[in-house]
Amino acid sequence: MFDKGIYEYFVFTLDKNVQIFKSLGFKEVAQADSVVLLEGGIADINKYLNNMLKQSGVDQTKNRAALVVNCNPFTLGHLYLIERAAMENEEVIVFVVEEDRSAFPTDIRYSLVKKGCSHLKNVVVIKGGRYIISSNTFPSYFLRKKDEKLNIYTKLDATIFGKYIAKVFNINKRYVGTEPYCDVTNEYNKAMLSVLPNYNIEVCLVERLTKDGRPVSASIVRKLLKEGKIDEVKNLVPITTFEFLNTDEGKTIIENIKRRDLPH
Repeated sequence: MFDKGIYEYFVFTLDKNVQIFKSLGFKEVAQADSVVLLEGGIADINKYLNNMLKQSGVDQTKNRAALVVNCNPFTLGHLYLIERAAMENEEVIVFVVEEDRSAFPTDIRYSLVKKGCSHLKNVVVIKGGRYIISSNTFPSYFLRKKDEKLNIYTKLDATIFGKYIAKVFNINKRYVGTEPYCDVTNEYNKAMLSVLPNYNIEVCLVERLTKDGRPVSASIVRKLLKEGKIDEVKNLVPITTFEFLNTDEGKTIIENIKRRDLPH
């Protein structure tokens, strides 16, 4: 891999194989049930997260809450959850999933969240990096596939958050919304409720915002965009998101959504 210019790599393996990989220089990151995630090469979760902390500019001494969001795209449901966290905590970090495998590219999702939260002065929006819902730690998230691996991936991702990320960023609460549509997100919520209290992190499960009797979700917004019903989308997203959808860049994304059948 080094000969091919690949300097960081990750391995999922059974716990019985861990010593084999450690003998090859891999380092254990986290374990869930009988499955272990290891990293190799120059990958170093502690160094990576400390760099994330420095770049974010947040005060490490403050207690804070956190949310992890994909926002594909940013909806009033996301905003409702963030505003709830902001109202109940001194400071809130919103980690935007950085993996670029959604209909709306990472930079656009990140920008829409930042613009949509600009009125919340105690909210910091940063990109989630490679250890928060990434293909390294949680590949099933992007497949939207419920299978026997899903339970393990969700526990691994929650464990990494509790063991490393919450510690570095001094997080003691994590906010999540109820999930009426997606089995993958539902399993992820269950994993957090099971795993994070072991790391003294309170999981705050908030009832999802509803409009016209149905929960607001990004999947509903994408469905409406696919069907060409942009006027109905206006009631489900912040004005900043709606304005973007009417730009040339937004219209291009909408056309891609219409042409392709993406799970995310």
